[in-house]
Amino acid sequence: MSGFEGSTCNIDIIECHSNPCANGGSCIQGEKSYECKCEPRFYGSNCETVVPASDVKRVNIQLSLKSEQFTETLTDPKSEAHKQLKKTVVAALTRILDKKLKGGYRIVDVTFSEGSVVVKYVLEMKKDNTVEAESVVSDDIQNNGGKFAGFKVDPDSVKVQEKTTVRYYGQFRVPSLEYRKVWSDNGTREYAELAGEVKEEVRWI
Repeated sequence: MSGFEGSTCNIDIIECHSNPCANGGSCIQGEKSYECKCEPRFYGSNCETVVPASDVKRVNIQLSLKSEQFTETLTDPKSEAHKQLKKTVVAALTRILDKKLKGGYRIVDVTFSEGSVVVKYVLEMKKDNTVEAESVVSDDIQNNGGKFAGFKVDPDSVKVQEKTTVRYYGQFRVPSLEYRKVWSDNGTREYAELAGEVKEEVRWI
């Protein structure tokens, strides 16, 4: 019930008194109306709808660039050296992975550490995808004379560090793996990529 009451209809009805917000939502009273602030994983005018879930396979992989000299600037994401090398690595990974995964993946992160230059990258893809991403990369390196993005690489250095499954709640689209306002249940926090390279914080359950 909303609006006004009383003999002259001058008394604003306090809709929040009836606790209209479901699933732990908080009611915010306004003039002539109310608004529900929903808990994560619920939405709707009264927080009545459960956000759909998607299970995604996450793979942590590393490889070593034997021909590159490591410098501390590569650990600084704001440095020009880091930005340029990351751009080169992402372009090479995209070229290689698109052949098998057809865009059904997302490069979540790329970092560098000492050991010539060790490239560590994180991929996310559909859970039912049976393609072994590390094999795709190592095979391409072997077929290109032991080179990756123009750098000399030992194909045997391509190794999986960890495989996990992450459950996202929100507008998560595969194969593009673009998602906005999503949550996960793995207990950490990170940022989701939105259309137009806009960043929005992801809240994890």
